[in-house]
Amino acid sequence: MNIKGFLRIIFYLISVINAISCIVLLCIICPRVENLGFDYMGVVVAILALLVTLLIGWNIWSIIDIKGIRKEFEFLRSDIQSKDDYLHSKSDYNMALMFGRTSQMVACSLTGLGKEEQKIEMLYSAITSIKMFVNQSCKKECNSILATTIEAMKATNEILLSEDSIDELLLMIGEIQQRESIPLLNDLVLAIRNCKKLGNG
Repeated sequence: MNIKGFLRIIFYLISVINAISCIVLLCIICPRVENLGFDYMGVVVAILALLVTLLIGWNIWSIIDIKGIRKEFEFLRSDIQSKDDYLHSKSDYNMALMFGRTSQMVACSLTGLGKEEQKIEMLYSAITSIKMFVNQSCKKECNSILATTIEAMKATNEILLSEDSIDELLLMIGEIQQRESIPLLNDLVLAIRNCKKLGNG
């Protein structure tokens, strides 16, 4: 407690003591006269009691730090919002990781199978994962997914895709932000274009 707060408490205590002393002195000096029709002592005591009540109430109001409570509330609300944003971000990261791992698993199982649908699913999962990782600024994960996918494309070059499928995949890549910061994306685009079926456009 600082000196200013201590002096304020002393001031309030002295004020209360003075008020009580005034009441006692008035009762001694001016006793109640029974034949009067108006109880002036009761009015005086009521007024003094009201003043004491107001003084105590103001003291309580001064002790309560309204601005401090409001500031603490704003801090708590900001903290809750930041935790909520973190949870959403973590959820997006886990979803992107799931897509990435799915694409890698499909890529590993594709070798020698020669199935166009599985190759499209592998590319779709990889591109979706990369798009989400870019939004999370996770370049390391992006490069890992891209490297695995490009190797799978080389190992399955005999599995050709239709022009419509290739156009859809390239359109998905075009929606990825900051593509210039991920050089391996160009290799993936080239690999997808090179697996086009002949006679489809």
